[in-house]
Amino acid sequence: MLLAIAKGYYEDHRTMDSLAKDWDVSRSTVSRALSEARERGIVEIRLHDPTHGVRDLAATLSARYSAHFTVVPTIVGDSAEQELDRVASVAAQLIGATLGHGDVLGVAWGTTVRAVSQRLTRHPLTGATVVQLNGAGSPTSTGHDYAAGILQRFGSAFDAEVQSFPVPAFFDDPAARDLLWRERSIRRILDLQERMSMMVAGIGSLTASVTSHLYDSDFLDASDYELIAQERVVGDIATRFFRADGTHDGITVNARSTGPDFATLQSVPRRLGVVHGRGKVTGLLGALRAGLFTEVVVDETAARAVAEAKPATPTH
Repeated sequence: MLLAIAKGYYEDHRTMDSLAKDWDVSRSTVSRALSEARERGIVEIRLHDPTHGVRDLAATLSARYSAHFTVVPTIVGDSAEQELDRVASVAAQLIGATLGHGDVLGVAWGTTVRAVSQRLTRHPLTGATVVQLNGAGSPTSTGHDYAAGILQRFGSAFDAEVQSFPVPAFFDDPAARDLLWRERSIRRILDLQERMSMMVAGIGSLTASVTSHLYDSDFLDASDYELIAQERVVGDIATRFFRADGTHDGITVNARSTGPDFATLQSVPRRLGVVHGRGKVTGLLGALRAGLFTEVVVDETAARAVAEAKPATPTH
């Protein structure tokens, strides 16, 4: 009886109710029979955990780079957009679980962070603030609609006050930026950025499978791209550019950027990087070597490429 019930349930996928009718017993008797079949060894159940490998991978990367990694398993057949959505979902859950009352969250706009904002769920907080990390204006647009949508979704999720940063992504003249930075209205936002308890950012990259917003618009011109190539730039965080070895000195475009300088970024207690795709691997390695992230959420494919790369001593 035990064997017949076990075969019917596990091999033929029949319900307990139908098996109970066959044997003229109660459903609870069938349930007990299945339990006894397992106890006697008639039935063995084995679980194959598909996340076991990514947990080991995350632990290896966490130890190597002194940043906590969460690796999102790759699903064969997923498009780049689907994979980004799953990475963004995990990052959104992490932010919701760890952001606290009174915290100041810095948000760097971009394709990846936009995806994160769309996956946030309600987690009301008291006294929390969301502040924009870098300007979004370009020669043809204020960028307000794009950046504001991201910020408002963060604000709504946490009942947080939202502080926008109404400046261009890059100034034409570094002197103009330095002058504007003295204004009290702008100084207030800069002071708030210096009080961040957490920031969330993606990595801008020209080689990303899902195009980074910074490189998909007119923020930079041809001469900027030539300089970026000459100065061996591999990525940016909040429009601050860096090289593969984590250095950023002498990168011309940074003098015109409105994103926080590297000292400010590195001083934030929790710095969450959300990264997707092999095209971001070189940029992620550079960011880790610069000490820009304390936490990383990354897809499995990119994480394995990071693990295969030669470790480098952080530059910070």
